[in-house]
Amino acid sequence: MMPEITTTSRIAPQATGVTSPAMVGIEDLSAGERSVALYASDMPNRYRTTDDVQIIEWVMQGIDRVGLDEVRRRASYAEGYRRLTRVRMATPQLSARHEQNFPKSNRLLVAARHTANLNLYAPMSTAARTRNLAADVDGVCPCKGTRTIPLWQDEDAAVGLACPVHAATRRPAVQA
Repeated sequence: MMPEITTTSRIAPQATGVTSPAMVGIEDLSAGERSVALYASDMPNRYRTTDDVQIIEWVMQGIDRVGLDEVRRRASYAEGYRRLTRVRMATPQLSARHEQNFPKSNRLLVAARHTANLNLYAPMSTAARTRNLAADVDGVCPCKGTRTIPLWQDEDAAVGLACPVHAATRRPAVQA
């Protein structure tokens, strides 16, 4: 029997840089935002099966700690870094910034696993699904704003890769 999930709302503290307090429910957070909030919480470093209510409490605790704006910013940077590493185009500077934001890589993986399980029981709102794949780069992107990453060039031709962060086409949000 599945435990009933109640969405708790919290007020993000002013001290974290959030411009105004906002009521936040678990359904208002994208998967990346949930993972970043879990990373910032008191969640254990090792994966353990736990109930969804506890995971939601950890998510809200992470938002209370770093603020909603910071959670969204870091989630966007983490998604951009993930896209660049998938095509092996992350620069050493971007890798250093990612490691600075998430020094414990295994903890980020544990947070992602908890988030994947939580997404089965706590669906996202339409706005959260729209933000779900928002990506940005924490520094200078390899495409340097051109939307194409040059691979090689000679006098006859140039070959480039479409930037996975900036040239990605947005798909419409999936309707639940």
